[in-house]
Amino acid sequence: MNAYDTKETGTSLLPDSVSVEYGSSVTNINDIPKYEMQCTRLARKEFRKLKKKQRKKALRIEAAKILEQNQEHTHSEATEATKAEEIKLNVERILWEARERHIDQVNAEKRRKQEEEERKKKIIQENWEKTVKNIKLHKPNITTIVNDANSESNSSSAQMSSSISTITTTSFQEIMPLESDYGTEKDQINCPFYFKTGACRYGSSCGRHHSYPDRSVTILIKNMYEGMPVRLADEDNDDNLEYDEVEAERHYHEFFEDVHSEFQQYGTIVQFKVCNNFQLHLRGNVYVQFSKECEAEQALRTIRGRWYAGKQLICEYCPVTNWRSAICGHYERNKCPKGIHCNFLHVFKNPGGLYSNSTRM
Repeated sequence: MNAYDTKETGTSLLPDSVSVEYGSSVTNINDIPKYEMQCTRLARKEFRKLKKKQRKKALRIEAAKILEQNQEHTHSEATEATKAEEIKLNVERILWEARERHIDQVNAEKRRKQEEEERKKKIIQENWEKTVKNIKLHKPNITTIVNDANSESNSSSAQMSSSISTITTTSFQEIMPLESDYGTEKDQINCPFYFKTGACRYGSSCGRHHSYPDRSVTILIKNMYEGMPVRLADEDNDDNLEYDEVEAERHYHEFFEDVHSEFQQYGTIVQFKVCNNFQLHLRGNVYVQFSKECEAEQALRTIRGRWYAGKQLICEYCPVTNWRSAICGHYERNKCPKGIHCNFLHVFKNPGGLYSNSTRM
């Protein structure tokens, strides 16, 4: 029996595809006719060696295919990562441009409002100067009339002087308020709320004059303190809102410790008050009164335009020095009848009762 035939079946052990060298060429066994194969049987050792070589070649081909696939996959991942990075950069650029446009719009709106306020102030000042000028022009005429009346008749001089004096006093009082009425409801020219609190809910559209000080010992930082977020009380109370008083007090104390030390760098603080009002023109306002005008000026120059809690601070001089007339006394006794609509200061209690004595000044 041939060495390549099995004892049981007599089938050939040759592989499906084996190459055989014929001289200088290599020929696949499957391509050799059967009658030639019968004449070119390989030895067992040669056959196994050839079979092993074919297996190694097949493994190398498979490994090369896997390596090529991995390289393609790596290149694809690198391309996707590059695209993702480009998308991320484009998104960041778009967001940055949007922020810049928003900042430009906000600044433009602020400039427009400032220009409008300055224009209204100028108009009010011009009207005031015209009124005073008219008063001064009318006074000589009144004096002339009095002198003429005295020269014409001594008997009627007293009556004429009295009448003219009454007319002059009445006209002057209609235009100029008494000194005792300045900053009160009887004062028809100056805004009493701005005079007392340094803020008016009508702002630049107020029908009365806001006398903005050029210098003062008190500065006002508008809407600086955000306060505790308002939350729903519970499901049974529909739309009623309430504060957690303990948490709100802790939140304010943290704010006080944060900003109070900053203001102390500029001088001696006489008064420090923060509003707890609901009205927007008073909400979160911070009032700081220094002992000297130069200290307030330094604080104003340093703080104006700075950022705190994600927003730019609006700082200005404030006419308030009489805190007794500015602060709502009913609120301190928890009996304010106007509630959230009150236009006087509802202030937080400072830690340790600081600056509470100066409120009574």
